[in-house]
Amino acid sequence: MKKILLFLVISFLIFFISSCEYFTLMSQKEWAEKSDRDEENVIIYASGARFDYSAMQYLPCYWEITKTGYKLIDLESNNTWGIAFSIYVEGDTVYTCGFDSPGTGGLVRACYWVNKKKYNLKVKDASTYSSQAYQIIYKNGLVFTTGYEENSGNTDAINWLEQDMSILCDSPPNSQAECIFIQQESSSKHYIYIGGMYSGRPCYWKDYQITYLEDKNATNMKVKSIYVIGNTVYSCGNKTAPVPEQACFWKNEKLTYLPGGTDARSLFISNEDIYIAGVNNIGTSYSCYWKNGEKYSLPASFFSGGNSYANSIFVFNNNVYIGGNDDDGAGTDNRAWYYVNGEKIILDSFFNAGILSIFVKVDKNKK
Repeated sequence: MKKILLFLVISFLIFFISSCEYFTLMSQKEWAEKSDRDEENVIIYASGARFDYSAMQYLPCYWEITKTGYKLIDLESNNTWGIAFSIYVEGDTVYTCGFDSPGTGGLVRACYWVNKKKYNLKVKDASTYSSQAYQIIYKNGLVFTTGYEENSGNTDAINWLEQDMSILCDSPPNSQAECIFIQQESSSKHYIYIGGMYSGRPCYWKDYQITYLEDKNATNMKVKSIYVIGNTVYSCGNKTAPVPEQACFWKNEKLTYLPGGTDARSLFISNEDIYIAGVNNIGTSYSCYWKNGEKYSLPASFFSGGNSYANSIFVFNNNVYIGGNDDDGAGTDNRAWYYVNGEKIILDSFFNAGILSIFVKVDKNKK
């Protein structure tokens, strides 16, 4: 689950969520002053959550980040806490998805936001089922969202079109949908690819027909990100059982283990190069990414002895953008960060915050 991705913290909130190169942390001001950047018109959109100390609750939110600074946008939430797992931008409209919840002991409710306005997603029975939405895409005037619902420990993989649900696999056994990709064939025809897990096996659905991926006898494996070019389906994820945990990559159904990693969380393809962001958990978690299978380590955690998680990757104009979070290792503090081509920038105005998804585009209104 892209919840998978990490954990954002404070008591009740936990996210389910070679050759190495090391870089230094930079402040927002230092990034802005770099004279060799050609990103004057670039906007980085990053979704996640932040802790509101005045209300003592987590708020779903996203940030708009430019060379001159960043702007926080809190999303509508009728309950006490929530998370925005995924972000997608079309024109001037920002689409995010995730969940909100009344807090400890309450049911989690899948939803998506258009700009700041929240729309609840349907489940079998909102009074007994929890649900979460992990990725959102806008195509052909429609909002596609994927995730799962849960009741009494059983999970059903779901795809939502606008707010209406389609169950990919009823449990038992358990199924989960983690990611979605829309392949446009023509102005009127598209294919829906959804990656996830069915009964512990990695898989993807193409227009609701399941394809199992190579698992080499693993008993718990999951697809967390998917990307399609032509007839080739690229996906990544991880194996958690049997131990040791390992980061995984599939080209169509064929499995490759990624070196020096325990979790592959986000995949992006640019100019035929394959980029994957993830984590190497060796007692302490270190963020990293792979380019065509070669691993690059990102800077260590903001906190001495803490953990670092790379949750989302986006490539734009040959520049690598990654969003993530660092924690203090004790479950009491987090810092949200983004990374651009060797430089990791902490959003130092926000305490107990994390970035789970990143999207990059040009501001065409800027001259």
